[in-house]
Amino acid sequence: MNNRRTHRLVVSLIIGVVIAGVASCWIVFFNPAEETTDQRRQVDTPESHVSAAAITTPSLPESPYLNARHDVDYVGSSRCVECHPAAAETYRQTGMGRSFAVLAPGEEPGDAIFDHPESGRRYQVYRHDGELRHREVVIEEPSEDTKDDPVVLADHAIGWVIGSGRHSRSYLLEIDGFLVQSPITWYSKRQAWGMSPGYDAPRHHGFSRPVDKGCLFCHAGQVEAIGESTQRIQVHESWISCERCHGPGSLHVNRHLSGKTKPSDAAPGQPLDIRDRDETIVNQKHLDRDLSESICAQCHLRSAATVIGRGWQRESFRPGLPLSSFRADYRLDGSHDQMTVVGHVDQLRQSRCWQKSQLTCTSCHNPHAFPDEANRDAYYRAICLDCHSDGDCSVDTLTRQRKSPQNNCVTCHMPASETEIPHLAFTHHRIGVHDDELPPKRIADSPGLLVAITDLSNWSEIDRRRMLGLANLEFSESNSGRQSAGIHRQRAFTLLSEVWDRGLQDSETASALTALSASTGDKRLRLFANSILENPDSSPDAQLNGLLGRALDFSNAGEPGAAARTMEEVVKRRRVAGDWMLLAEFQLQEGKQPEGARSMERALSIDALNSDIRIWLIDYYQRQNATERAEWHRRRLSLLEKIAPPKVR
Repeated sequence: MNNRRTHRLVVSLIIGVVIAGVASCWIVFFNPAEETTDQRRQVDTPESHVSAAAITTPSLPESPYLNARHDVDYVGSSRCVECHPAAAETYRQTGMGRSFAVLAPGEEPGDAIFDHPESGRRYQVYRHDGELRHREVVIEEPSEDTKDDPVVLADHAIGWVIGSGRHSRSYLLEIDGFLVQSPITWYSKRQAWGMSPGYDAPRHHGFSRPVDKGCLFCHAGQVEAIGESTQRIQVHESWISCERCHGPGSLHVNRHLSGKTKPSDAAPGQPLDIRDRDETIVNQKHLDRDLSESICAQCHLRSAATVIGRGWQRESFRPGLPLSSFRADYRLDGSHDQMTVVGHVDQLRQSRCWQKSQLTCTSCHNPHAFPDEANRDAYYRAICLDCHSDGDCSVDTLTRQRKSPQNNCVTCHMPASETEIPHLAFTHHRIGVHDDELPPKRIADSPGLLVAITDLSNWSEIDRRRMLGLANLEFSESNSGRQSAGIHRQRAFTLLSEVWDRGLQDSETASALTALSASTGDKRLRLFANSILENPDSSPDAQLNGLLGRALDFSNAGEPGAAARTMEEVVKRRRVAGDWMLLAEFQLQEGKQPEGARSMERALSIDALNSDIRIWLIDYYQRQNATERAEWHRRRLSLLEKIAPPKVR
């Protein structure tokens, strides 16, 4: 690799950390001159400089429940089940109650073999020695000279299953102690195995897509990152736990163990529901609509970008408090409302039914139980008829019978809509009159503006600008193939640079600016990277960006040894082929060819289709007279390039 490609690889890896996933593309450099009138309007008229000491996170509002405080401990769902076995039993049959589990091979769909011609790979699901295994091989039959060398790209035992099976079941496994996603998913509607979401492409991740703590937030109850790596995970509670919606339970358990089981001693003049409320545990029916929907929105509100507020983590939210006190969610102004799997809350809020009434998530959904399948249509129709009458429907009887013999309002007013995930359709949550075919989601080449979905007035002006800057960076990377991505990246750089210069210099802002500085060649790269690494409170993801930024800075300064030592710390924290490639490059610059070759082999064990690595290894082994190893790589290169042409740089 040459210096320019080394630089670009570092940039792709750094920006990948910012959006909580590793970028697999080469970064498109933006032109700072690409500034629009809309952009200038979005970032002008800031307040004057604010000292760092004066910038505090907003205080949390008072909650009607005592367990919304952050000093209240979680107890685990097993304690809840002791007193609430009936509710727990029905809940465990819902999607949330079966969201994530240790895999039981006997409970999974049957063995199968299927081809994915687009990538030239064949996949096998099989059982061996009590394990469920997923295998990936090259479709093309080996030629005569490779008949004794079958091209098996991966073969792993599966450890966990994600999803209840109502729509799909996806799978996770551990490789070298790191959590990884399998490219194979079971699709219930089709009753067939297929490629996992995001894998249905000629060049996909195979068994190299890392899964971190953030990926599991909406699937698992309680997980913990081990050490300084977010991809080494300990699962404390698998399925979405009782306390995710009701809040930490220690106060409630202690209250009942003490024998004080009567409701709170509220003033006699208070409404009955207040006087009857047990303030030690959140009960959603006693919350106002905003607080109630905040619980659901933890996972069912997701649009163009989501930014965690300064000072908080994703898991900091407590039921009984507004979600907007912890995070900001954004949509692209003017975008269409095609279903996204976690976009239900935003869609519901665009409905006249929501705007003209007190309709909310729990008006239709009982979190503790699904309606029986046989009575499902009647169950939801009855909810509609609480506000509407049968005579309100203007569709003639014959058309109604044709579209929905069960006369189910949902069929027309909340139609099943294709999602961004192939093979999956979900109920559209914008209640209204829909066209027969909903418009595709709009990701325009014109930049548009990101606008906040929720009220962020509780945050200071400088914090709102910080969050908007981070949102623009996330959006630019999730849409990196679009022409407008560079403009959103420029907006991010403008906003975050201003925020930094005004005194707000937290590690997440520094992490984003490290990524952007690496991309633009900004001279403050070292400043931002060191700011992260010198802050003991920096998150593991921010620390990774700091390390990558420092490695690039060492490389730019002609210090490959220091860069290599920095990358050795990175490869301990995650399993990413690009990290090993960079380590190899710096080792080679030092003249340490054997060490560089070993690092290249490690990179190839993660990304077997990387032809650049294999070409280098062929040349290296030939120079070392290791002709057998060179020939092995040459045969693999010849075969793999037929199924996966080199990436476009």
